Amino acid sequence: MMGVMPDGLRTVWSIGGPRGVIDAIRPRLLSRTQFVRFAIDLEAWNPPRAAEPSVEIRHGLDELERLRRRSGGLPSEFHLDRLRGARRPYLGFYDGQIGHISWLFTPGDRPRLITLGPDEVELDGAFTLPAARGRGLLTAVECAILLDARRQGYTRAYTHVAVDNVASRRGVAKTGFSPVGLVTLRWTLGVPSTSYVAEPPPSLVVEQRS
Repeated sequence: MMGVMPDGLRTVWSIGGPRGVIDAIRPRLLSRTQFVRFAIDLEAWNPPRAAEPSVEIRHGLDELERLRRRSGGLPSEFHLDRLRGARRPYLGFYDGQIGHISWLFTPGDRPRLITLGPDEVELDGAFTLPAARGRGLLTAVECAILLDARRQGYTRAYTHVAVDNVASRRGVAKTGFSPVGLVTLRWTLGVPSTSYVAEPPPSLVVEQRS
C-alpha cells in the first residue's frame, strides 16, 4: 500500500477490514493536512506536577505486544511498529486499564514530518482512547518519554498536532511544548511531500499566552 510498510496492508486489514484499507488509501491519493510543530528545550524544561497515583506508564515493544494479544480492536496508533517501523512505544494505564499510547522517534527512525538532528527526538502517534480522555494521560506519558530522552542525552524534542485538534494542542502545552512553526503535508498519488514555515499561526500564539 502506498506509503505503508510491506506488512502494513495486512495490519490495516486486521484493524478495520475493507473499510479500513479504503480509509487508509484515500488520503494518500490527494490530500493536504497542516500540523503545528511544537518544541521543548529539554535542558531547560521543568516537568509539570506528577501524574495521578492511578496512572501507570509502561514502555517497550514486548509490553505492547502483550497488550495487543489480550486487547482486540485497538486503533492504528497501537500498530506503528508494523505500519511505520516505530520502535519505542509508551503506554498509559489508569486503574489498570489501557488509555493512551505515544511513540518516541529518534534520529535513526522514520519520522513523517521532520528530519531530526543527532540530539533531537520527536513524539508522535499519540492517541487516547475515548473512555480515558480527560484524565491527563497525554501529559503523563509525554513527560515519561521526555524524561527518558533527557537521561539519554537528547537536548530538544518536537511533536506535531493537526491544526484542528484543539484538545491535543492544549495537552502538549500542559507538558511544556511551545509552538514554533507550521508543517503542511501533501499526498499526491501516493507520494508525500512536506513544507515548513518557521512561524506558528498568530491565533495559536495568542492561545498559548492566554
